[in-house]
Amino acid sequence: AITYIRVTDDNNTILMETGDVERFSHLTVRETVRRGDRVIGTVRIDFTPAPLLMDVATNTLLNFLAVGFIFSVLLVFIYNTLEGLVHTPLTRLMRSVENIGRGNLDQKVILQTDDEFEKLAGAFNGMLVRLREYQDRMIIESQLRREMEVARQIQTALLPDDLSNDYFEIAASMRPAETVGGDYFDVIQAAGSLWFIIGDVSGHGVTSGLISMMAQTAISTAITANPGIAPAQLLSLIDKILSENLRKMSEDRYMTITLFCSTDGNIVDFTGLHQDILLFRSSDSKVETIATDGIWIGLRDLSIDAGAAMIGQRLQVQLNDVLVLYSDGITEAMNVNEEMYGEDRLLTV
Repeated sequence: AITYIRVTDDNNTILMETGDVERFSHLTVRETVRRGDRVIGTVRIDFTPAPLLMDVATNTLLNFLAVGFIFSVLLVFIYNTLEGLVHTPLTRLMRSVENIGRGNLDQKVILQTDDEFEKLAGAFNGMLVRLREYQDRMIIESQLRREMEVARQIQTALLPDDLSNDYFEIAASMRPAETVGGDYFDVIQAAGSLWFIIGDVSGHGVTSGLISMMAQTAISTAITANPGIAPAQLLSLIDKILSENLRKMSEDRYMTITLFCSTDGNIVDFTGLHQDILLFRSSDSKVETIATDGIWIGLRDLSIDAGAAMIGQRLQVQLNDVLVLYSDGITEAMNVNEEMYGEDRLLTV
């Protein structure tokens, strides 16, 4: 703003003066007044800088506001664009991840963005398929484990829990390679005779366990129904029953089994092909190895006359003698070096 004006002639005489020259800090502008080539006076004008600075500040602020407004508009545009390109696809994926965390695998992420997000959604959907397949397998395996556990309990329940008898002191144990196995033993006392049986169905698992339970049930029923039956006769009968059942099941399995029977605690009649019998003689502290004879039972080829191969054998035992009966799970057990335990180690024990 103009705060002071002075007009002088060429002799520097003040012709006109307004304002107060000492009142403000100011900027001074002097201009010579000419008429042609002759100087006829001088005009002095003083300005205060505050209004000028205010004008400059106002203009600068307006410029900043304009730039800020334009920048804000650009930010909003960029945000909306990125939200459509990035935020929305990511939100869908995050929601899917949250659903998976809650156990919901029945979903599919559909993105048609024609970019990396669409590829990511495709990979995500592939992962969901594999997770569903894995979940289905886990459910089936869990059901199978429960069924196997039930089968194990049934098989264990069929084993004799009371081994007391009139002739021998008996100790027995069975630990299948899997939850259910084909190994089998039984002790039956009926009509003055003591029977003890050991057998093993080929293979492992539920099928082998089922076949061994078939044999166990058939043997127990036959002994009860036929008092005084000889071991060879009993084994021939069981072979026919088992072969017929395996034929109906379309199972190529067989069973090794030896039946023992004693009526007085001294003479033991036995028949059937299984592992060798180990007999510890207390009289000389030596171990005899007695081979079993015969053929496998349960073969589906009914033309084989297994009964003709059922050879009766006999051994005599004395007080404090020890009979050791076992399955191949003992001798074929392996250590970390894949060395089998073998019969020699068992003999040493």
